[in-house]
Amino acid sequence: MVTLTSRQQQILRLVAEGHTNAAIGRRLNITEQAAGSAVARLLAKLGARDRANLVHIAHQHRLLTHVECGTHNGYRRHQKRREPACTDCREAERIHSAIRRAQTRRAA
Repeated sequence: MVTLTSRQQQILRLVAEGHTNAAIGRRLNITEQAAGSAVARLLAKLGARDRANLVHIAHQHRLLTHVECGTHNGYRRHQKRREPACTDCREAERIHSAIRRAQTRRAA
């Protein structure tokens, strides 16, 4: 069982959203080099070969999950109803989109 610190979880979520080291650094008020080191430690900790693989492995280990909001059934249902998606559903859709992109790149 892999456990991550809260900072590692933040960094993992930002990687899953597609942020660069520079963007992660700005978002977390750390240097780009510190962000790069943190990402490299995450890659090593999860045995990932690149960022896309990191997101895929994190999803497999259920490190990137989302609890659907109580009254709705995910992002697509929000879209069908033409209502704004809740934060959890938007976050989950970003994560799942990143995973789908990673899987598509690997298949090509």
